[in-house]
Amino acid sequence: MLSKKTLAKAVRAEIDVNYICPRRCIFCCNSALLKSEARMGLPKFIEVVGRMPKLARVDMSGGEPYCEPKLPEMIAYLAGKKIHCDVSTGGTVWRDDVADEGKRAMKAGLFTLQISVPALTESVYDSITATTGGLFGLVENLGKFAEVFGSGVRIRMTLCRENIGEIGIVSELAKGYGIPLLVEPMILVGKSAASPLEVQELQRVKFYIKALRHGGARIHFDFSEAGDGCPAFARTYKIPAVGECCAQREAHAYIDAYGNVSSCTFLKYPNEVLLCR
Repeated sequence: MLSKKTLAKAVRAEIDVNYICPRRCIFCCNSALLKSEARMGLPKFIEVVGRMPKLARVDMSGGEPYCEPKLPEMIAYLAGKKIHCDVSTGGTVWRDDVADEGKRAMKAGLFTLQISVPALTESVYDSITATTGGLFGLVENLGKFAEVFGSGVRIRMTLCRENIGEIGIVSELAKGYGIPLLVEPMILVGKSAASPLEVQELQRVKFYIKALRHGGARIHFDFSEAGDGCPAFARTYKIPAVGECCAQREAHAYIDAYGNVSSCTFLKYPNEVLLCR
């Protein structure tokens, strides 16, 4: 739990607005929480954001933020406080009201969107997301997201052994829509049906992505959004953590859908993950 003094210094926060999601991705670090179908709600959202007066950015996650009825109001509230909102979505849900509010915030430079695309082969997509028939809706919605939000959209591909063969086709889709692609290896949390790659495989992926870049693809590859200093990532891939983790680099807060606050998204799993303190 973060102290009030530390929370008051936070400039960036990851907020889970709910634990409701139409997908059950095998690499999701919140998969165990989705059984609760909990919602933060707008009053609690406003209350926790108000506890961070220096906040400049909110990374909104879940669950699926697009399943939150009050998502437009949350985006508008952040924009009114000049706080950048970045929404992470699975892309299978489209809402005109969110698009309208997102466009308004984007005009002020206060809204971006990342869409999780784990695979584009239907059988692989269905296996990873534990769904049937959802890929068509995702691909159809990608065109809408690209048209409405343009440069404010990026695709994220969480990489594991089960979808490593999909990098090429996902990069081609991103290239076709003119959307940047972030390829990010999974972080193992608790028991997972997904299998992390070996470190040697990650190195080969790096070389492969370099080749795709030469072909015009806009791909960013990172060992982790948290950086090479992330202890949870180091534990997953059995490598030393190098440098600072995200919580050390900047004043960072993680808030779950119940309003509980910590410094790291992995503090939910103290028995499974080597934590940054």
